[in-house]
Amino acid sequence: MKKKLILMLALFTILASLPMTHLAGYALVVGNKGDADVVVTDIRYAINHEVFQISGGFIEILGSSLRDVEVLFERYGQGFVALGTRVINSETFVKYNFTSLETQAFTGRIRIGGQTLNLNTGTFPNIQSSDKQTVNKDDLTRFITFTGNNLNTINTGTIKGTYGSGLSYTSIGTGETSTKLTLNQPINPGALGYQNIILRQTTTSGDPVAGAPNVEIEYTYQNAFRIIENLGLQDVRMFPNTGTKGNTTTGALGDEVYFRADNFSDTRNYQVYFLKALDGSDKFTEINRAQFVSLGLNVNGNEDVLTVRVPSHPDFERRSYFVVLTDVQNGQVVAEQVVLRLDGTPDEFTVIQADFKPSIVSIYPEKGPDTGGNVEIKANYVLSLNIPDLNTSGNFLELPQGQEQDEKLVLTYEDGTYKSEPVSIVRTITAQIGKKVKFYRDSTGEFQLIKGT
Repeated sequence: MKKKLILMLALFTILASLPMTHLAGYALVVGNKGDADVVVTDIRYAINHEVFQISGGFIEILGSSLRDVEVLFERYGQGFVALGTRVINSETFVKYNFTSLETQAFTGRIRIGGQTLNLNTGTFPNIQSSDKQTVNKDDLTRFITFTGNNLNTINTGTIKGTYGSGLSYTSIGTGETSTKLTLNQPINPGALGYQNIILRQTTTSGDPVAGAPNVEIEYTYQNAFRIIENLGLQDVRMFPNTGTKGNTTTGALGDEVYFRADNFSDTRNYQVYFLKALDGSDKFTEINRAQFVSLGLNVNGNEDVLTVRVPSHPDFERRSYFVVLTDVQNGQVVAEQVVLRLDGTPDEFTVIQADFKPSIVSIYPEKGPDTGGNVEIKANYVLSLNIPDLNTSGNFLELPQGQEQDEKLVLTYEDGTYKSEPVSIVRTITAQIGKKVKFYRDSTGEFQLIKGT
């Protein structure tokens, strides 16, 4: 018992002889308020980006007796000034929000009460661009390359870099040079869709002798890139490939467009977009999104049919579009598939004025046995061409040809010009009466067609 008492007394004597700055090494006294010290224990500085553009920032100060403490920020070319908007002002927590311009003007030096601190943001890594915004997890050669500054300091010391969404994140790796970082074979640690990038550094008491707060610096790049997967639809076919848009003023609906495939699923939320380009420059928006009508599974045996309407937005233009089928979850595209022609090239849909739209005038007979029979169809602008900005004689270049056991009729016209550019003109026609039908050949093997003038 006596030995224990001696040890305790010795320990107390050692502690009592230490300077108080050793015990307060994780805090900084910046002033006094009456009999109480104004103490800063932690500082957190964050910059938010939308993709790679600064959208704003904030600084949080933790400690004691902080209410109404004077906080000044050094601004490029102006020295220390009042900056930002103080949104929280309590004894233990003070927070300032910065606009985009204020964030870019802040040098990283801050004066709290009577003390000045340097957050040393000048050498912190930053990302400025990437070579793509979307990677497909089903692509075995996928990668994305980021450019910026000090990227080779990420994940090599105290600066940690991660990407992901929600609560699930994984390492982004490190830069091969100070200006280039390549993320190879990225996978989604959480949900598919947009991924955020977070660069974070936590410095614990930079000066434990004189006293210094813990400092955390965080750069967040929201929606930095997307990870998607293949939609996986087999044998997708679109028809028709021309139609009119809706009119929000008159209430007229856009034309229906049908997509046939073998394996649509009722667990996906299919949305169809009409894009001007497939290189990522034309985004998925409300303007170019088709109106969903229905999804029919096993409509004709194993065939599924997705039906949509051409967009009606006033800003949706009359022109040719590539068509992309997508799966949208939680407001984000997580899977996509471009509609292709039989030769593997992207198919196109042309939005036209109602006056130029092919239309059926009559069908004879109007009913018949389910064993089959011949049907005569009269229509406008089905065999003849009525396309804006297309100049051509409209004459057939060769006799009409049948494909897929005559379920497709291929019409090849004499060459012409479209918007002053030379073009070849081929029209493919399919017909459906309950299901796909065959085009009739006479005894000479020729299709029975009468083209108006």
